[in-house]
Amino acid sequence: MDSAAAVLTAHVKAVARAVGFDQVGVAPAAEPARFAQFEAALLAGRHAEMSWLARPDTVAARRDPAQLLPGARSLICVAVHHRPTAPPAAGPRLAAYAQVQDYHDLLAPRLEALAAELRRLGGYARWCVDGGPVMEVAHAARAGLGWIGKHTLLLNREQGSWMHLAVVLTSLDLESDEPQPDRCGSCTRCLEACPTQAFAAPYVLDAGRCLSYLTIEHRGATPPKLREQAGPWAFGCDVCQAVCPWSRGAGLGSDAGLATGLAEELAGLDEAGFRQRYRGTPLTRPKRRGLLRNLCVALGNLGDRRAEPLLVRLLDDAEPLVRAHAAWALGRLGGGIGRAALSRALGTEEDAAVRLEIEAALGREDAAAAAGTA
Repeated sequence: MDSAAAVLTAHVKAVARAVGFDQVGVAPAAEPARFAQFEAALLAGRHAEMSWLARPDTVAARRDPAQLLPGARSLICVAVHHRPTAPPAAGPRLAAYAQVQDYHDLLAPRLEALAAELRRLGGYARWCVDGGPVMEVAHAARAGLGWIGKHTLLLNREQGSWMHLAVVLTSLDLESDEPQPDRCGSCTRCLEACPTQAFAAPYVLDAGRCLSYLTIEHRGATPPKLREQAGPWAFGCDVCQAVCPWSRGAGLGSDAGLATGLAEELAGLDEAGFRQRYRGTPLTRPKRRGLLRNLCVALGNLGDRRAEPLLVRLLDDAEPLVRAHAAWALGRLGGGIGRAALSRALGTEEDAAVRLEIEAALGREDAAAAAGTA
């Protein structure tokens, strides 16, 4: 690469840092190194219900960045750091990144500012932040921002995996950075700590078992066999990151307290009110019914019978998905208030799936008795 390209690359990196990115590196606009593993995951069905990942057009774009930006020659990979939060003393848990502004909104103006400078310099530019068919982690590793850990997230020595990634494609020919070596060694703490055993092997994630998928992207009932394993997590999961030795040096950020009273507040909001109240946060992604589904599971796992009145209230929610998971949680708590409410609900519930959850929560014998006296 000639000196002019080196000067141009240095300028672009300086602009990226000036607009607010903590890290920046450059990779060639080429097929990512782990594309074969991505295709194998699709063939094995490890993308769960995220069917868009397997669409031929998006697969082709992930293979060849020029599908997204014709003439693309370089990928500018950027990262913004965030910090984990201390676990709450009690109650449901939210992933650390959910405690702050939605990272899509946080990164978008910075990415557009960087893209505008690339256009001013005479190049084409297009940016993606977890929304386009781009393998951000693989490209970021190629750009030297870190290495891919066994939990499939990007790691580096300073920040661990506590960062948000984005990519800017450009037609400018920039100097590529050197990738970092894999420093995970023989450590398997992330794999062993996963509550749902979501890792089929090192570097292989089964999305259908991952709590981040199940609590955010998944739209149906939480699989019964994974509910107890979900523990207190109501949105996302930080376990594999938190146990990683490389992630422990990032320091703790402040907990915004969004989980406190969240279920009670949601119970009084319709979908429109929910979107208005939580606009600008990641919590809108699973929608009100999905978030309440998760909260019911978390409350059932936490075992605090003080949650019974709220769960009884949710037995009357307009959403069958919420009623079903409230029934499961009440059955898990096993309190008298909950059992009485479940018996009453069985006599009036018309949704077949919810009835099955109520019957399971009461136990078949108790359910038959309740149905006979309804």
